Amino acid sequence: MLDFLQGLSIGSLLLFDLGYFSFPFFDTLTQRKMWWVSRYRENTSYSIAHVFYRHHEKLDALIWLGTGKKQARHLIRLVRLGDGIGVRMYLTNICDPQMLSLGEVAQLYARRWDIEMAFRLLKEYLGMSHWWSSKQELILVQIWVVLILSHIIYALRERIALAADCDLFEVSVPVLVELLPRLCSPSTLQLEQLIQAGRHMGLLRANPRLALSLPQVDCSCYQPAPPDLPRQRPGRAPSPPRARPPKPTKRVCGYEVQRQRRQASKEAKAMKAPQAKSPRAIQPTTKVT
Repeated sequence: MLDFLQGLSIGSLLLFDLGYFSFPFFDTLTQRKMWWVSRYRENTSYSIAHVFYRHHEKLDALIWLGTGKKQARHLIRLVRLGDGIGVRMYLTNICDPQMLSLGEVAQLYARRWDIEMAFRLLKEYLGMSHWWSSKQELILVQIWVVLILSHIIYALRERIALAADCDLFEVSVPVLVELLPRLCSPSTLQLEQLIQAGRHMGLLRANPRLALSLPQVDCSCYQPAPPDLPRQRPGRAPSPPRARPPKPTKRVCGYEVQRQRRQASKEAKAMKAPQAKSPRAIQPTTKVT
């Protein structure tokens, strides 16, 4: 899991979904001086160390993650808010609210969806879900062609949004992919015509993204954390390993057992075959008078 961290510099900000939710992983990122934001996993235990701000469903606090046998060693920050759709909870090791406000945490995590849309463009709209060939050279050619096309599409999308004076997410990527061959030909469709007929062609439509209603909390309402608040705890000592019975010196796999059974069955049949072929002694019949 830590291989992708090798090329990241100190101070990088990482956004994770629940697939990376792990106490040791969070501690490792903090020790490497990397910032991270993750969604809170339901039913995860924690204890509050300090409350910055609390009002109805809004909460900004420093917590210790884990209260049982599994515990995170570093102090982290819990953010809870209502965005007009539901109550969201996020975790981050950016413990200073002035560095990252309560609303900015939710906005950052919402941008994590952009990478999902980028993969959808590569795999679904540009056909990267199927390889052209099994040869390594052609696979690399396909990857580079798809990546170049994706950059062209995103550049055109931004240019159309600026020219039409609309939000970037109001430009439909699937429709833009369909119109890309016509845009490349100078005699069929011009960019100015495309912007004028964008609404009619479905290229420009309402923003499909959810509009989050994020709260704005003034920093003067925050209660600063005490300076002597510990930022790290020793954590629980690992439990001693359980005693297990010794392993056999030679383990017999299932194939070996089947082979032994087939060999024994052949030997039994070989012993029965001569007995069945040997002539039986004919008993003389005695006539009763």
